[in-house]
Amino acid sequence: LTPPWQIGNLEYSHFPSLEGSALLLNTSEVPVAETTIMTSAVFPAPIRNSPCELRMSWLIHGFLFGNISLVLVENKTGKEQSRTFWHFTNSEGLGVWQWMVLSLPDVSDRFWLQIVTSWEEESDAIIAFDNMSLSLDCYLTINGEKTSRDAAPDSSNLFTKGDSRKRIRLEQKILESLQLSTVPISGPADQWLFTTCGASGPQGPTQTQCNDAYRNSNLSVIVGAEGILQGVQIWRVPATNTYSISGYGAAGGKGGKNTMVRSHGVSILGIFDLQKDDALYILVGHQGEDACPSTNHVIQKVCIGENNVIEEEIRVNRSVHEWAGGGGGGG
Repeated sequence: LTPPWQIGNLEYSHFPSLEGSALLLNTSEVPVAETTIMTSAVFPAPIRNSPCELRMSWLIHGFLFGNISLVLVENKTGKEQSRTFWHFTNSEGLGVWQWMVLSLPDVSDRFWLQIVTSWEEESDAIIAFDNMSLSLDCYLTINGEKTSRDAAPDSSNLFTKGDSRKRIRLEQKILESLQLSTVPISGPADQWLFTTCGASGPQGPTQTQCNDAYRNSNLSVIVGAEGILQGVQIWRVPATNTYSISGYGAAGGKGGKNTMVRSHGVSILGIFDLQKDDALYILVGHQGEDACPSTNHVIQKVCIGENNVIEEEIRVNRSVHEWAGGGGGGG
């Protein structure tokens, strides 16, 4: 930690103690500083047009003769650009925990956060931050409302123990004075859905099949025609940006003895920084074939329950060496 910030517990009689620890600065116990900067880790750029938010609880007790700001620093092609999202100056704190949500619009590159603080000798303020986090929407939501750059933070008080009705009414009035609205601006993000192009079997689709499948969409691919790339869809990244890529495992076929059950593959999601014209090689599998009905007359009898040869072999040998009564695996 950057001195004079420290991780500690709030144990003062004038406000409820905090369970666990918080990021603390007691201006009355440390030397006066012109500027103290606490810097976070570096975060990847949020998905374009995502409703990304920074959430935190904060508390100031006593009078701060000075300033404290929350600054976002963005790495723009090697040049740092900073924006101040929250500021508190030359005021007395309420001495209660407050919850604040800050919209982080138009962040298109790697970024980090800074708490920039300065104070004078007369300050006796205790400053605390806790539960600072980025919303999942920053990296999981690719289509949502976009908050304007000029939107102010939404702030509210947190009450922990033994608040009287009178105090609650007073703090609700404070809350109402702090409550600020945001202006939503619609901004849908581009999405691309890759499919089998209607192909089945082990060969994968052809160029003609994918041309037909994607004819009325914003998707265009080149399909490999031979070798290890046969049936593989090659897609060029349209613009340098951060992309959310999700994949879903193909379902398996229904087995001979559990015709109502189909196994499903897992789903995965990742965030990637891609450059314009990067090539992605995409192999889309299809649902596995069902074991039933079958052209094999023995398996067909198993399907309709007239033959228990598989169970019998398992009972005798504790294994199956010959019969293929399961559904096909998902590709």
